[in-house]
Order: sequence, then structure tokens, then C-alpha cells
Amino acid sequence: MLFSPNVKGKKGGIAKFTITRENGDQVTFSLPWGTTLEEHLLGKIPPLTPTISRVEK
Repeated sequence: MLFSPNVKGKKGGIAKFTITRENGDQVTFSLPWGTTLEEHLLGKIPPLTPTISRVEK
């Protein structure tokens, strides 16, 4: 079973999104989907790690 956001013409990829807290802290997630997710699960591609940063005001 593969999970997909149903992007036309694509069978896999990386979905990225960022959450920003009121104090400026940010965390960015990179989530594989489709065939890219399958490659991660099979160990063909190294795991992705979230990026955490603070926005200086």
C-alpha cells in the first residue's frame, strides 16, 4: 500500500511543510510519499530528519 497526495504525472516525491510557533521557533518536515516512501521503507534511501530553527527578531 502506498500513500499519495495524487499529484498528476508523479508516482512519488517529498512533501515539505513548516510549522512556525508564535515565538518564532520553526520545524520543517519532509515526508516521502508514493514510490519514494517505498524506497525509504526498503532502506534504499536514508531516512529524513526534521529541521528545527529559531527565527531571530
